[in-house]
Amino acid sequence: MLKIPIIKKVIKTQIIRKVNNLLQNLSKDIKINNIDFIRDYLIEFPDIIDIIPKAVNSAKKYFPNAQIVLDFYIDPEIDDKHPIIYVRAEKYDDKFMELLEKAEKEFIRELVGKKSWISLTIDFEKTR
Repeated sequence: MLKIPIIKKVIKTQIIRKVNNLLQNLSKDIKINNIDFIRDYLIEFPDIIDIIPKAVNSAKKYFPNAQIVLDFYIDPEIDDKHPIIYVRAEKYDDKFMELLEKAEKEFIRELVGKKSWISLTIDFEKTR
């Protein structure tokens, strides 16, 4: 009977290690804001851990000169919070939204049936 709590603890430890490795690797290539919120969310909802690098790589593929930022979205009006990837560019032209949709299509289907979500969007912030 004592084995179940031990197994859960081992699994949680593995998830924490996987999340920390993911965030450490991503921080080499992209800016990460609100890392503690992201870490806690991914530990609670580990079903998108493997999708986040795909989403980041998709954004980098379609926007090689843009700044890619992983952040954490909290809706002030409803209970909606999740990781979000912002694409920040020097200029936004007519093709920008078309490319954003193409980038999102590369990973969005993998979110079907998941308990969590990740968004890819723009925030019009200046690149830093």
